[in-house]
Amino acid sequence: MRVRDVGTDLMVDDHPTLDRWVGIFNFAIAGFCVYIAYDNYRPGGEWRDMLLLLVMPFAGLIALLGLWRAVARPDTRLHVDGAQGVVSLVRRTVLHRTTSRWTAAEITGFARAQRPGRDGELVYRLRLDLADGTSLPAATLWNPDRIAIDTVIARAHVLLGK
Repeated sequence: MRVRDVGTDLMVDDHPTLDRWVGIFNFAIAGFCVYIAYDNYRPGGEWRDMLLLLVMPFAGLIALLGLWRAVARPDTRLHVDGAQGVVSLVRRTVLHRTTSRWTAAEITGFARAQRPGRDGELVYRLRLDLADGTSLPAATLWNPDRIAIDTVIARAHVLLGK
């Protein structure tokens, strides 16, 4: 999570670059395994051929999941404009872009979402609470640094007058 605080503007960018590279790596390796298994398959009923037939669907599934992970994981950009009292949230994937804008009156506030991480410690993510009761994640990645999230929340509340 990259935070830029410039006067009356607060911008939070969240780019899951490592997740994308892991997805591309999984796609390449598993896709190559499918290609090798398909290229070496010779129908004849030997154990080797049966093993190749069993490997191909699982490697193909891993390749498709890796491709999905690389393509569908969104970049998130949150822009809090304190001068105009507007918050915009842009979610962009390789194939799709969604832009949402709200005025300060439509926003209840920002909050910190939490869940247990891999090591059992809590991880946090920035959350946007709207007046209609909707809660939206304002960041893609979970962050173990609670103080950084709380700092962004406090600054956004100051800019919006909350």
